[in-house]
Amino acid sequence: MLRTLRVLLLALLVAFPGALLVRGIGEANGVGDPYFPTLGNPGYDVLHYTINVVALFPQREISGYTVVEARALAELSRFNLDFAGFEISEVSVNDLPADYERQDRELIVTPQLPLPSGEVFVVTVRYAGVPRQGVPNAGASARLPFAGGWYQHRNGVYVASEPAGASLWFPCNDHPSDKATYTFNITVPAGYVAAANGELLETVEGEDDTVRYTWATRYTMATYLASVHIGEFVRLEDVSADGVRIRNYFPYRDAARLEETFAQQAAMMDFFVDLIGPYPFEAYGAVVADANFGFALETQTLSLFPRAIMNNDSQNANDIIAHELAHQWFGNSVTPAQWDDIWLNEGFATYFAALWLEHSEGDEAFNELMENYYAIITQPQVRPNFEPLDDPGADNLFNLLVYLRGAWVLHALRLEVGDALFTDIIRVYYDRYKYSNASIADFLAVVRDVSGRDDLEALLLAWLREPRVPQVEFEPG
Repeated sequence: MLRTLRVLLLALLVAFPGALLVRGIGEANGVGDPYFPTLGNPGYDVLHYTINVVALFPQREISGYTVVEARALAELSRFNLDFAGFEISEVSVNDLPADYERQDRELIVTPQLPLPSGEVFVVTVRYAGVPRQGVPNAGASARLPFAGGWYQHRNGVYVASEPAGASLWFPCNDHPSDKATYTFNITVPAGYVAAANGELLETVEGEDDTVRYTWATRYTMATYLASVHIGEFVRLEDVSADGVRIRNYFPYRDAARLEETFAQQAAMMDFFVDLIGPYPFEAYGAVVADANFGFALETQTLSLFPRAIMNNDSQNANDIIAHELAHQWFGNSVTPAQWDDIWLNEGFATYFAALWLEHSEGDEAFNELMENYYAIITQPQVRPNFEPLDDPGADNLFNLLVYLRGAWVLHALRLEVGDALFTDIIRVYYDRYKYSNASIADFLAVVRDVSGRDDLEALLLAWLREPRVPQVEFEPG
């Protein structure tokens, strides 16, 4: 995700003042993420979520039920789902009523019969209520800007769940290490449109002046990328030269201006396809919420933007749009193994947005941007208490250095090995870990394997870990 330019400028002004209990597998508590230790469950692998939601306006309450299809990885006499808030009316396992209890954001389910290792089972949770926001009891403060989950604003709904907000609006195994496919059945009042991840399969008008939208993904997705967006949208369709389908959802009153703002989106798609590899999912597009907030988010196949995106000048808007598109490869297809690997998301997306600028505007514009990034990251006021990029801390996942110094990690590698070998490294890394998870150690191993050089790890670790920014000599001019 990327904060908007306004928020970045505000950050610079500030900087420069004048889950789980699983029986039968060692009583494990969560999947062991260093930042969010109670999230996830190592006792099962989710295969598919079917999320059924009824969202009526102006009521803030939602109701519905989620069906979780999973495979037991050990014998389970009970298991947990991550789920905060809501009034639960029923939980069943394999169509049999199940006992359950709640501890903070943990939903502890005890089926009538133990689940043998290897068995595929189905959990259904029915619930209603007002979605919570923030990241309660998840191992970080509520200051993280993208973690609120389900947001209802005056004209609709948007969802932003990174890193741990998915379990604030549906029961899940809320860790990026457990990807699954999804089906969404979203019922809204007539006149509203519901957009979600994947492809729109069906639109059904109800007799009660409602409409149900059914969306589904063909490719697996991490929980934090699951999204539902509701508003008075216009759907605009396009196709890139390489044949990737693009469908954008814009507020109807701003559709013409936003079409101009996103005019380069298809060209960006073709550039990244040529540079990295085929687009990894069934379609792409943008959804612009009829609300203003200080970020954009790479929700899979349908990136989220605030209405204010159309007020940026074209270069700033294109930087944000390219950043979220690059995340479809780096973050969504290749997903961090755990949350201290966040640089693999944000450093990559920031640098690949810069590569789009180089492609579209030329070397001079690119070099100026990278020099500006370097000037920012060498100011001690940016992060007086430096945290390594490979361990920024749960409260600082999205600090400015993860983005800007993170981009320089990749640029330093490119300057050292040259364009051709740099491109080979990126393509091998993506191809090796697409549709799965990777760690920073995995990336460093790819660099070593492809380059045949053991010394490059020290170069990259200096950028990732050393408080002092490595010295760079710029050509005059």
